[in-house]
Amino acid sequence: ADRVGLLCCQDINVALSAMIKIAGVPQKYFDKIDVNEFVKQADEFSMSFGSKMEKILKDFSIRTAEAPWMVMRAKLLMDWYKEGSYKEIVG
Repeated sequence: ADRVGLLCCQDINVALSAMIKIAGVPQKYFDKIDVNEFVKQADEFSMSFGSKMEKILKDFSIRTAEAPWMVMRAKLLMDWYKEGSYKEIVG
């Protein structure tokens, strides 16, 4: 869905801004969204789940969230965008 959103709007900044909003930023801060800081956070994001308890917590948080793991999803979208598949499709 994230890739389709980018393909529809064809602007990585708009796609990431939408992800930030979906992640739960209050509407009064929409005009202060810093996509570059979000990208930086996404680049630094690393999530590993070694123990069974960590895996259970991950599963629970994904199943109960309306829009789970937006930072991780943003990182995956940025990786896809940067590696060239996006440009191959729209080019």
